[in-house]
Order: sequence, then C-alpha cells, then structure tokens
Amino acid sequence: MAGDRSRTVRLTEQALAEEVPALEVLEEGLIRGLREVGERFARLEVYLPEMIMSAEAMKGAVAVLEPELERVAQEKTQRVSKGTVVIGTIRGDIRLRQEHLFHHA
Repeated sequence: MAGDRSRTVRLTEQALAEEVPALEVLEEGLIRGLREVGERFARLEVYLPEMIMSAEAMKGAVAVLEPELERVAQEKTQRVSKGTVVIGTIRGDIRLRQEHLFHHA
C-alpha cells in the first residue's frame, strides 16, 4: 500500500520464485492492497498522488505476473472453436418490430 513500485515488483518476483500461484498474488496481494488504498481515498485518508503511486506499483507488478498468468490460462483452457455466432439486425427491423408490438398490444 505504500505505492513503492520497485518494492512491489521485487515482492511479486519473490512470491513467484517461492511458487505462490500468480493468480493468488494478484487477487490476495495486489488487488486487496489497491482496494484498501481506494477505501482510504474514499475516507480522505490518502490523496490522489498516493492513488497514482499505488496504481503505478500495481502496473509494474502485473507486468511481472502477466507471462505466468498467460501460461496458466493456456494450460487451463483449450481454445477450440465450436462455431461462429453472428448477431445483427436489418436496417429498420427494430422499428418494424416495435410497431408490430404496439399495434397488437
């Protein structure tokens, strides 16, 4: 919560080296810390500069986590296409449907 980017990055790297799952580091550490800063900001205990510093610290830590998060995501999901869904409307179609609904209502 101190907004120290280099320390946050170092601690994130240390957590990964100690085999703490990347998602756990993100959710239980970084997001929890940023949420606390946001709550303190709402109570006027910290100000905009501290919010910005905290966001920059988190951005640095997320950059460290990204490759691991992507690797885990690829392992857990197989991106197999099951088809294509196309959603659309014909010009004027919605208006015509509205007229139809109101006409019969």
